[in-house]
Amino acid sequence: MKFDNEMEDSKEYKEAMEQAQTTAHGGDRYYTGFVTGLALAGLIALIAFLVYVIVFGGIRRLQRNNVGDVNIEQNKEINSSMRDIGIKIEYLAGIIQTYYLNEMETDDIIEGIYKGIFESLGDPYSEYYTAKEYKEMMNSSNGQFVGIGVSIIEEESGYMRITGFLQGNKAEEAGLKVGDLIVKVDGEDIANIEGDVIEKIKGEEGTTVNITVRREEESKEDSAKKDTEKKDSAKEYVAKESATKELSFDVTRALVDEVSVSSKMLDGGIGYIYILSYDANTPDQFKDKLKELKEQGMKGLIIDERYNGGGLLTAVTDIADCIMGEGRLVTIKDRNGEVTQAVDTKDDVMLDVPMVLLVNEYSASASEVLAGAVRDREIGKLVGTTTFGKGIVQSVIPLNDGSAVKVTTERYYTPSGDYIHEKGIEPDYVVEVDKDQLKKGIDNQLEKAKEVLKESMDNKEK
Repeated sequence: MKFDNEMEDSKEYKEAMEQAQTTAHGGDRYYTGFVTGLALAGLIALIAFLVYVIVFGGIRRLQRNNVGDVNIEQNKEINSSMRDIGIKIEYLAGIIQTYYLNEMETDDIIEGIYKGIFESLGDPYSEYYTAKEYKEMMNSSNGQFVGIGVSIIEEESGYMRITGFLQGNKAEEAGLKVGDLIVKVDGEDIANIEGDVIEKIKGEEGTTVNITVRREEESKEDSAKKDTEKKDSAKEYVAKESATKELSFDVTRALVDEVSVSSKMLDGGIGYIYILSYDANTPDQFKDKLKELKEQGMKGLIIDERYNGGGLLTAVTDIADCIMGEGRLVTIKDRNGEVTQAVDTKDDVMLDVPMVLLVNEYSASASEVLAGAVRDREIGKLVGTTTFGKGIVQSVIPLNDGSAVKVTTERYYTPSGDYIHEKGIEPDYVVEVDKDQLKKGIDNQLEKAKEVLKESMDNKEK
């Protein structure tokens, strides 16, 4: 048709066609960008989904496997934000990788996210453990740690003197001796090491650490030797010439049993037992020490819980069975006030000698369980300062990847129903530490405990 030909030849038509061609090419670019954007959005969505599954799906699996099938979907406030978590994490990680000055491991970022979830609770007792931290924590609860198994004291020089060996140690087997002065760890002078030297000695089980010591060895011995049977033997003893040399030993790290209980017999038939912590092996150590004191004719007992930060409920229950008859030890309730555990001492054999319990502001948790029961059931007297005041219980929940979480789940109450959290337990006899006396080697709190116990012992004999 003529009309059509005239349109094709017109200026307006040509301009329209050029515009159409330009738009068509732009459409190709738009189509390509659209596909690219769609793919990128899909990738981000996939990352978000994987983070969601790993973080929150893992929690649901954990709940089903360990603490029952809990429906966390009912929490609308948290659930409404989940869709944005993965995208934001990916974006923040990108900022770190692009701009952060120092190198950063991806695993560290991920573990930091998990730890941050529990730090947000504002509860110092709820936390996330990496697989390594969880293993170390479990070893500690069992009264064990991975190391070379030596008892040491730090000297003014900054070096450490070996004073003994622990059960399961590999140090003695490697050739170290009591009295050796540790001066280097893996070739590094420990006097110049920043941070905790003990942590450098510890490590993964089965690995090796090089320990360099200075040892005094007798090079010449005088023919006159010490005669221990003579009263004046100390005067007759001629000092031996000695020479000091450095020796290096490769020691394999292994699980070592910690000593959490020590004891001694004091004057007047007073037995003394110190409990450092309530670990899995603490009850057996306590029973051994109690038996030894009884065999030595113990007439009264002081149990020292000062600086004992607590530990396992099962451990303190076993020890309570040794010193008090049948009755309530502690009652545990959940956040709704429902009783979850009513823990009783079951043995009907009570300690047949008077008892005093030493406590201070660092006696916490399981220590306070025992102190509360001793006070409420009038098993003995408490001497020292008001205890720490930790009346809450944590549950440790392992995750499938070897990590774990510790969560505050319950409150506990003494036999009389007292909730001691953030207020502690006040002793029958409040005695502050006399630092001047302590510098002279006199423990005024222990002296008061002996005084109180002696009075109870005298009353029993009447």
